[in-house]
Amino acid sequence: LYAYLTYRSTPRRALFMLAAVLVPIVANGLRAYMIVMIGHLSGMQLAVGVDHIIYGWVFFGLVMFLMFWIGGFWREDQPGDDVIAPAVDKSMQASAPATSGSGGVIAMAAAVLACTALWPLVAYFNDRATTNPAPVRLGQIATTWTTAPAFSAWAPRFAPADATVSQVYADAGATDRAPVALSLLYYRNQRNGKALISSTNRLVEEEGSFHVLYPALRDETVGQRSLALRESTVNSPAGTILVWYCYWIDGQFVASNYGGKLLQAKAKLLFRGDDGAALLLSAPYTGDVEQARRAMRSFLADNLGAIETALIAAKAN
Repeated sequence: LYAYLTYRSTPRRALFMLAAVLVPIVANGLRAYMIVMIGHLSGMQLAVGVDHIIYGWVFFGLVMFLMFWIGGFWREDQPGDDVIAPAVDKSMQASAPATSGSGGVIAMAAAVLACTALWPLVAYFNDRATTNPAPVRLGQIATTWTTAPAFSAWAPRFAPADATVSQVYADAGATDRAPVALSLLYYRNQRNGKALISSTNRLVEEEGSFHVLYPALRDETVGQRSLALRESTVNSPAGTILVWYCYWIDGQFVASNYGGKLLQAKAKLLFRGDDGAALLLSAPYTGDVEQARRAMRSFLADNLGAIETALIAAKAN
């Protein structure tokens, strides 16, 4: 929009749009480096909390202001020389208000800077307003299956959660069905090092006896709804298990990290907090992977409602 209003020639518009892509990328890298160095040089006393958002956005806003201001030096106020302007009566020229191209540029840049500077204040207020100091109470799940002995030493390698449930279940009505292990990891007041969705959250350790194979996305029909899941095979010398997992965020199940982040942002903006949980199921199998899928599919059909009820109750605390 700025390029369209400020320039008339296509090359200048294209050059400014290219700068508008490259400058924020470079500025964001400098912002991240600046935040790290402020924290390091202050002995981790500054730029380690919400204040790092304020420092970063003020710097980023200053860079954006400079980009628009410098871009205004090459503005094109008049059409090309080949366009002949119609004659205008001098009395009309005298009565017409004076306009200033530079004034418009500065006003636009100031508006962008004001909006950019306002955002960290909004983020700070939102963070304070959505923080929930109450401890998470995640009770045992009222499943229709009975508890059973563990069949594997595997456990997800996620950041420490505020509350967890870890239990193995068996269907007493179908003794030939594989047991199913349930893991619920519930997070509240998330931050770096304690987040539901993070690149450091993995199914297995990087250097360990368990190895992840064949990761994929799949949809399962549970009752009258479709449930998106992430599926992986976890292999070890002790045996093979199949893992299904997804996230529960703002009352919805989602398998995608990006979709989960969007739900988290939406919940925060609507002042509904950042509570969320990881739901992981696993079942052993030998040879036929459908054996594990049937067991977990049956477990979800019988107990997903109870799991959801427990999650909703935990969020309400």
